[in-house]
Amino acid sequence: MTWVDAIADLYHQNGLRLQADPDSALYVAHHARLQQYAHDLATRRDEALADPRLARPAAQVLQSMQNHWSGLTVFVEHPWVPMDNNRAYAACGIAEIMPTPGLCRAPRTDRQISGESRLLVI
Repeated sequence: MTWVDAIADLYHQNGLRLQADPDSALYVAHHARLQQYAHDLATRRDEALADPRLARPAAQVLQSMQNHWSGLTVFVEHPWVPMDNNRAYAACGIAEIMPTPGLCRAPRTDRQISGESRLLVI
């Protein structure tokens, strides 16, 4: 399974949990499954990082994932927190997704030559 597929499955698991009544046994089961799935992803990430043959770009992405894991998975224990900022980006009118949570980047019209951008805190 690719990382893209694994992350899609994580979205699916969270969606199942969010659709269940929070006071139901089904919710508890989906929550436990989501917790286990997030744990399994972290294990997979750590095992991949331990492989000396891992390509540098992949290692950099997985290292960033490891460094930011608590923020990336805050939705697991706090279901009211969205998994991503897609709604915020759409509200800003930003089509390009940026990796920094809570921020949208919009080009600065006064400094386009330098490539700088301004940050909009959502």
